[in-house]
Amino acid sequence: MRSVAAAVVPAGTQRWRWWWWCCWGAVAAASLLARGSPSAACNTDCSCTRGGIVACNYKRLRGFPAGLPENTTSLDLSNNLLSSNLDASGLSSLRFLQKLWLNKNALRTIPNGTFQTLRHLQMLDLQFNDLARVDVGAFKGLSSLKFLYLHNNRLESLPAGTLDHLQGLREVHLYKNEWNCDCREILYLSKWIGDHGKLVMNRLMANDPRNVTCFKSSRAVMDIVAADNFTADGCSDVRVTSQETTTKTTTSTASRRRGKATATPRRSPPSSGSGCEPRGVVVVVVAVAVVSALIPLRLHLI
Repeated sequence: MRSVAAAVVPAGTQRWRWWWWCCWGAVAAASLLARGSPSAACNTDCSCTRGGIVACNYKRLRGFPAGLPENTTSLDLSNNLLSSNLDASGLSSLRFLQKLWLNKNALRTIPNGTFQTLRHLQMLDLQFNDLARVDVGAFKGLSSLKFLYLHNNRLESLPAGTLDHLQGLREVHLYKNEWNCDCREILYLSKWIGDHGKLVMNRLMANDPRNVTCFKSSRAVMDIVAADNFTADGCSDVRVTSQETTTKTTTSTASRRRGKATATPRRSPPSSGSGCEPRGVVVVVVAVAVVSALIPLRLHLI
């Protein structure tokens, strides 16, 4: 009886050891496959590192680069030549993008729906461009946006409703623009700042809604009221149509960059911890596949 028990225990122990090594090996192999090479699917104009961080800055790019990893969470396109004829379709596949730097380019307009697929975007940096117009639906779909940088541009006004989609905002930077307080359209921004003053920051990253001032005076935009005398109902609608104007605008933007002080420091939003990256899913799927393939082999051996 003792010899039978002695024979049974090692057999059971051996079986559990076999299963343990199989599972551990499957997970390890799947993890290696999921990691892969950091730059395997990276655009040649960019550098990609683990964690979904992609840098395409200082590359003289005129459009969004193609072939970026789908698990990109941080994309730096600053200091390029991106302009108003921007094709934003390249962003549609970046479903996990959380931070997007477009500062120090030659952007003049932000059309409706440019960022509408970026539901997880938390930070959008558009400072130091040549922005003169932002369409009313430019920020539509950015339900997770917390940090918006629009300072150091040429904006005269914002269409009514432009910022109403951004319910999760924590900070917005609007100073150093050409806010036209002679046109009635400025009333939307005036009221918005009055209602959301705690979100409006200055260049020192401090709360300061009165730092957003009219271009032709030092009057705070939030002080503009409907009883004021306006010379026009709508502000000027800037559209660049000719090659000559495009060249002049780009040159003007470059000159303004050289004449400006250092841009606002990049403040990274806190990690969401939502596990949006698909890497964990890949690990589980591959591990299950490996274990499933080994089960028939083990049964055959038994």
